[in-house]
Amino acid sequence: MKRIISMLTAAVCILAAASASPVFAMEAGTMTEHQEQWKAEQENAFPDPDAVSVKATVGDLEFSVYDEYAVLTNCTDREVTAVTIPAYVKEKPVLGVTDSPFGFCRKLTEITVPETMQYIEWNSLVTTTIVNVNNRPSEPPVASVASVHIPEENPYYTVLDGIVYSKDLKTLIGCPPAAEITELSISAETETIGDYAFAEQQSLEKAVIPDQIRHICNGAFAACPKLTYAEYPADMTMIAGDMFFGCESLTAFSARGELHTIGYGAFSKCTSLTEFTIPETVTAIGSSAFEEAGCIENVGGVWYVQNWAVGSDEDVPEVILREGTVGIAEMAFFNRSAVTLLDFPQSVKYVGDLCFFALSRSVPSVLHYRGSVIGARTFAPAKTVTDFYIYDPACEIADNEQTIPAAYKYAANADAPDLTFPELADSVTGKITIHGYAGSTAEAYAKKYDRPFEVIPSGTLAGDVNADRSVGIADAVLLAKWLTCVPDTVLPDPQAADLDRDTRLTAADLTLLKRLLLTE
Repeated sequence: MKRIISMLTAAVCILAAASASPVFAMEAGTMTEHQEQWKAEQENAFPDPDAVSVKATVGDLEFSVYDEYAVLTNCTDREVTAVTIPAYVKEKPVLGVTDSPFGFCRKLTEITVPETMQYIEWNSLVTTTIVNVNNRPSEPPVASVASVHIPEENPYYTVLDGIVYSKDLKTLIGCPPAAEITELSISAETETIGDYAFAEQQSLEKAVIPDQIRHICNGAFAACPKLTYAEYPADMTMIAGDMFFGCESLTAFSARGELHTIGYGAFSKCTSLTEFTIPETVTAIGSSAFEEAGCIENVGGVWYVQNWAVGSDEDVPEVILREGTVGIAEMAFFNRSAVTLLDFPQSVKYVGDLCFFALSRSVPSVLHYRGSVIGARTFAPAKTVTDFYIYDPACEIADNEQTIPAAYKYAANADAPDLTFPELADSVTGKITIHGYAGSTAEAYAKKYDRPFEVIPSGTLAGDVNADRSVGIADAVLLAKWLTCVPDTVLPDPQAADLDRDTRLTAADLTLLKRLLLTE
């Protein structure tokens, strides 16, 4: 899946807004949580996006001046090596920084903030590596800020051993990316590591996070080019989003505690991470958590890390998860418009939100689900699925009208010139049919929300292609012969061979039959 936001070492621009307070709140594992937290932050955003401001310039520094305060927004001197931010502009105290004002100051090594500075969004303050996405350099720029100075009079922040903290040392705000540190060293008073606190740290090689740490916010160690080993503290149950994104030298990660969630983008682009053990305690993996990581195993277009399906090829046509898969990451098959079949085995226990989405794309699809739980947001956007097969009679289906979509829609012409605007192309629409056993929760859901329902026949023995009242290797051999057009091959019971229930006999049915044999 293509990342919407990438770290700067991947030569993609990050434009950060100032946080709502000196202490940040972004500690999310899934994109759903991230969006909810972002919305909450916007309610108290600094500076207020609706407030009226005027522009002011002090030397090479540009500010937005509001009724009661000023905010630094830009530095026009691209060659500057040291900057001192004034405490007042037009008699208004300078409270914060926004819009990555030093993003193009490649030689900047030293920043001094005033005693009035109250809102530090770390990534916005120290970033010197913004690039124009339409004119990227051959090599991405390297972070250059080596020191940030804060006067003792500042009541909100302090500096200890070159690292910026909240005044009480409980929150680590950030480490200058060009500071000379090879191993992590944190104040014994610290409990929280902030958003992107060590992002792009050029020298950090080893990060053993002490056990007193209770919160590690998003992207805290992202894009550290020399980081090879990281170790999480005992009480941490979640790796927040983008935690080690772009750490291309990372070869080993260890968690001393019981992990429950691996956040979105957590190990994305960790190309040297060729081995990774997902603890049995993990119940959720965020979107793109292992995209382009070295530990990915690609099987039939599906990306696996051990027994989790964590993503897929963009053009994967069929998703038949291998037996033993226990979890599916958030958005694992998001926007995979070529998919016509999804088959999830009974071993699946955990399915992330927005697992499958291909709204108004070129092909219809069929979903076979053998798991025991369907969450409210798991398949809600799966609106090209024409048929939902639910095989667990007691499957726990979230009691929400959107859990299983009411209707499907897909483009009638796969060669439509622009499927970005499906309303411009001919489309096929209709009600989605739910298939399940008589008396099942699938039937109850269909009746409650007025959905078409078809009973899965129980008279035919699924897989009994030769109609001998048993399922064995002979059935697989017979179906393989029929599919490869071996002369005089006859199927006594074609309905038993249609394991994916799409009224067609294809290689997908043979794959499902082989899986059935392996599980018996």
